[in-house]
Amino acid sequence: MYGTSCGTPVRARRSGAEIGHLVGLCFALVFFVLMTLFSYVRIRGYVSDGSAAIILMQNVLFNPFVWFMAGATIQAVRRRPTILTVAAFVITGLNAATQLTLWRNIMDVAINFTFILLLVLGIVGSASAWANRDLDGRPVPVTLAAGMCAGLAAREVFAFARALYYVMIRENDPETLMPGPWSSVASILRFSLPPALPLALSLISFAGALLGISGILAPRGGGARGRLVMGSLIAACTYIVFCALPAEVDPKYSGSLFAPRLVSALVLGTLLLLSLSLPVLMSGRQWFEAQKQAKTDPAATGIR
Repeated sequence: MYGTSCGTPVRARRSGAEIGHLVGLCFALVFFVLMTLFSYVRIRGYVSDGSAAIILMQNVLFNPFVWFMAGATIQAVRRRPTILTVAAFVITGLNAATQLTLWRNIMDVAINFTFILLLVLGIVGSASAWANRDLDGRPVPVTLAAGMCAGLAAREVFAFARALYYVMIRENDPETLMPGPWSSVASILRFSLPPALPLALSLISFAGALLGISGILAPRGGGARGRLVMGSLIAACTYIVFCALPAEVDPKYSGSLFAPRLVSALVLGTLLLLSLSLPVLMSGRQWFEAQKQAKTDPAATGIR
């Protein structure tokens, strides 16, 4: 639902935020394609068979960023409100935090393409939130919290799908199915605690994200705002605790040159998730109330 169906007239022409969002999406997609091609060229330098193409396909098919950006572009062209751009921003931010665990300091990550893409998506995601406000009146914090929930839920789903691929296709050890730090799969890092605890936290975070998404998918239902607020906070806080669990380098990689920086990564991930989930605590009440009123009175207006 959007525009006049929610009580907010849609402009005949695209607003500046809508145009900026659409242009930003195109720029981010082009940048991602260049990143992928550069990665493919680097992989080709290490392998001589066709495995480079297989790795490239995995990085595309098992990357929720690709699907989020494709969906966000379709929604932007159709002038529909979307949370997918913010979700892509969350995915990229968590990927940057994951990379930070394996690099020496933040400056090493800053020169990486992932961090540059994160900055680009931060701007595009902001434009998306303001474009949504122009389209159906939803407050910016509502878009941010819902997008964070979508990003976290997709990260868990795609991580499990990748783990299944490693176990079933590449015949890795079944322990690969257990989530690693930052939802990593076949990583050099592993949790120092029994696997039941990180698995439970991962599932709770996933359930919280689904709860939050249900609030934005059915904004006219009873308790929609409560589901979004509670779901986003549960998902964010539980995932932060999940990533804060003690981890160590797998003995198989003890002779590698990797120097995990778990604290720096945790700070980045915490700032990212809390900055997107907390603002909705003080916002969105009037918009959700207007959605409920529009359910019984289609002529209801005044959504802010």
